[in-house]
Amino acid sequence: MGWSELLLRGLRNPNKVPPFVYYKIKQRWRILSNRLPPLWRFNKKDSYESLTVEPHPQVHQPALDGSEIEDFAVDWVADPFIHYENGKYYLFAEAAKAGYPNNGACLVWYESDNGLYWCYKGVLLDMQPNSDMTDSYPQLISHQGKRYMVPSFARGREINDLQIYNFKHFPSELKLADTAIHGEIRGDPTLFQWDWDWYCIFEDFDYNLRLYYSDSLIGSGWYEHPSSPIENKQDLRPGGKPIVNDDFIDFFVQGPRSKRTNLLYYRITELSRESFHWEEVRTSPILYPASHQGKWNETNMHHISHTCSNGEAPIIAVDGQDRNNDYAIGVYQVSPQSTYQISSTEPADHQL
Repeated sequence: MGWSELLLRGLRNPNKVPPFVYYKIKQRWRILSNRLPPLWRFNKKDSYESLTVEPHPQVHQPALDGSEIEDFAVDWVADPFIHYENGKYYLFAEAAKAGYPNNGACLVWYESDNGLYWCYKGVLLDMQPNSDMTDSYPQLISHQGKRYMVPSFARGREINDLQIYNFKHFPSELKLADTAIHGEIRGDPTLFQWDWDWYCIFEDFDYNLRLYYSDSLIGSGWYEHPSSPIENKQDLRPGGKPIVNDDFIDFFVQGPRSKRTNLLYYRITELSRESFHWEEVRTSPILYPASHQGKWNETNMHHISHTCSNGEAPIIAVDGQDRNNDYAIGVYQVSPQSTYQISSTEPADHQL
């Protein structure tokens, strides 16, 4: 049976072909659709709904500002990653120690029954206590029944590697599982899975956005993509958890470094080991500072994360910065008028 016959059979009835064959069929279809004349081509960027979010009406914003942490002095909290599991919500964040940046930052975690009101539980990772080492961006990934965390590090005794941790005890204790990319990472490595491969987008030391890929999250080589750097003019930086859909990936980046106030919204519509294409969504930015002075997010918003529970609306975690340069964390929701669907499947488990 040739690819053309498989393609037609798979598109008509995906349940009658093996999963691996179906994923290959979809990959072939994407390649074919990109070769069609422009008038025939399906424009995914404009044809699909874009995500819009707003403050959750049941939460007094900000939901967290560091004052809830009592076991050490904190200036602010930022970079929230939110996760739902077995009836509980978990939130992992960067906590800047008092006197930041001289005293660095560590990773902390919270727990909630409903995703709206949070209880601080403790420190998750403090790589170099009593130094200016900054532990941040605690991206949590679920894959094959296991949980991993990929933080970002800065200052201190320089750690410029992509370090992947697993949980020795979830959600309170980490253990280093793999050092995947050596010496390239300046900040905020962001991982996701697409068509059986893993991809990582991060900011390097020249303020470029670099793209790497691997056939395995753990224990395999990572290779720079032919299209990398995917951005080298605007000084962009990843800004939270991607949303992996059937036909595209929505990816969020902090705006240009010279005026980093908004969180921009990009859509990746073509991605393989050989190709990459993304465009800024017309509704970008997805987050921007408040229009009124004195608000907790008056000067900057630069991060977004989401999670879904069984049958419940998605919970969105964001951060913002006030006029004193202190960050705090807000709880948002998908705008009621939006028809955008966020799958309950974690991006890392989503295979096409």
